[in-house]
Amino acid sequence: TVILIEPCFLNLWLHIIVMKSQMKPEKKYQELLDNINSAIAIYEVSQNGQDFIFKYFNKQAEKIDNIPKENLLGQSVLKIFPKIKDFGLFAIFQKVWATGIPEHFPVCLYEDNRLTAWRENFVYRLSTGEIVSVYTDETERYFVRDVLRKSKEQLDLILNNFNGFIYTVSRDYKIKFMNKALIDHLGYDAIGANCYELLHGFSDKCPWCLGNKVFSGETINFENQSPKNKRWYYYIASPGLDSEGKISGQQVIAIDINDRKIAEQMMEENQKKLQLENRLLKSASTNRYGLGDIIGQSIKMQEIYNLILEVASSDASVFIYGESGTGKELVANAIHTLGKRKDQSFLPVNCGGIPDNLVESEFFGYKKGAFTGANIDKSGFLEIADKGTLFLDEIGEINLNMQVKLLRAIDGNGFIPLGSNLPVKTDIRVIAATNKDMDMLVKKGFMRSDFFYRINVVPIHLPPLRKRREDIAFLIYHFLKRFNRGKTLPHIPPNIMTALENYDWPGNVRELQNIIHRYITLNRLDVFDSFGAERDKSLAVQEIELNIGDDVHNLQDAMKNYENKIITHYLQKNQWQQGKVASILGMNRKTLYSKIKKHNIIKS
Repeated sequence: TVILIEPCFLNLWLHIIVMKSQMKPEKKYQELLDNINSAIAIYEVSQNGQDFIFKYFNKQAEKIDNIPKENLLGQSVLKIFPKIKDFGLFAIFQKVWATGIPEHFPVCLYEDNRLTAWRENFVYRLSTGEIVSVYTDETERYFVRDVLRKSKEQLDLILNNFNGFIYTVSRDYKIKFMNKALIDHLGYDAIGANCYELLHGFSDKCPWCLGNKVFSGETINFENQSPKNKRWYYYIASPGLDSEGKISGQQVIAIDINDRKIAEQMMEENQKKLQLENRLLKSASTNRYGLGDIIGQSIKMQEIYNLILEVASSDASVFIYGESGTGKELVANAIHTLGKRKDQSFLPVNCGGIPDNLVESEFFGYKKGAFTGANIDKSGFLEIADKGTLFLDEIGEINLNMQVKLLRAIDGNGFIPLGSNLPVKTDIRVIAATNKDMDMLVKKGFMRSDFFYRINVVPIHLPPLRKRREDIAFLIYHFLKRFNRGKTLPHIPPNIMTALENYDWPGNVRELQNIIHRYITLNRLDVFDSFGAERDKSLAVQEIELNIGDDVHNLQDAMKNYENKIITHYLQKNQWQQGKVASILGMNRKTLYSKIKKHNIIKS
């Protein structure tokens, strides 16, 4: 059994032992000293006082120096260990012998500039005048301590250079440790503060805190957005142990993942956008004759459908151009219905139908008492359409003053209802429409250029019905089905269908819809009455009859002359649209073409 005794207590031990043995240790004391884990050597001063003589040392000293005891006893220290002066131990002996004050002297032994041993030396002077050297081989402890020191330095380096926050808290959520990154982030060391108050601004522990699970021994991982700086963090909370191995708090690592989270959200939004576009394309491909309530299979309309699908998934402002009756509101509604705002309101506004003195209150709303008759608060168009789509039909009718205010509101700066002093901000998508030449309105100063360019992000030009005649028959069939309510569809004679297809339709799809609706309602198709063609025909006959002249000598010549004038009259009246003229005159186009050649009728 080896007895472990701290060196600081050896002076007392040795004094008692040596005094009792009178420098001749008895066997029982010798056995005790040999089993002490420290090396012990006793020296006496030489006669000249310049050296020390080995008088005694125990087994531990013999093991450390690896020299047999019989070769050392009675020998000079300087003779056996001449280099003892080089590292100062001999000077320590002399100092202790002269002053009687104990000294502590660590000795480091090197080979090839590498530390190989570490010895802790304690030198004492006994009352008898001998010098006692007690030294312990601390090499193993030194290297363990060095490893621990280096580990601590590395840990400190990691903690202080870690690109994230590391902190520990007690069971009552008091901060006990903060790494440099967290201190720099806060601007000061906040040891002792409540973590929930310091980091997130709460008056009590965070709603998402899982401290109870951590205190029970679990390690928790989660993501959360800090309400204080609105940034996303990834948290790892693990139990913190005290010196006895008991859970005393939490160790928390918080890594800023805001950039990654934003990227993930953008990817998710893009994925949803792609899914939406895919759904829209699939829904569009299931009906090659139209998109929603918009009917037509012509190439021009297919181009319109593709443009609607492209713009529907965005929030860009759209400007729809087209003559009256071309379906501008249907297109606007399709963009809204196919977009991400489809679950919100779609509010169409006829800008031309609002008196100038009411336009501001209609758009921005008003508060009770703002003017005579304002008995209640009323929301304006912008507030009603919040989160949805505002369709401004005939936007060219809005006055310049209102254009300035609308531009500010659309740009996100908000508006102030009449009778209020608090601004209101809304999130709306604007779709505008007109049948006017907007470029001309801008040039003439009736439309502000900044307002026009703000809403004219994506222009859509709807063709008039006369520019897509191949859709007329299909539109007729569509309206017959709609208005006939499931009954057998009525027959339309080929010559009447030809007349409908050749008509210019100045009222476009709306006019065609009304003609078919009247046909279903009255059970007759008053095509020529509707077009005014029958009236024009009778007037034309009267005009021709009055201008036959007296140069016709027989019936055959009169009929040729009469036919020539009728055909010429209708060709000129209808801008030489031969298909339309053939329908009016009740003949096919081939026959009309033959008569034009026969009478040598030339377009003038």
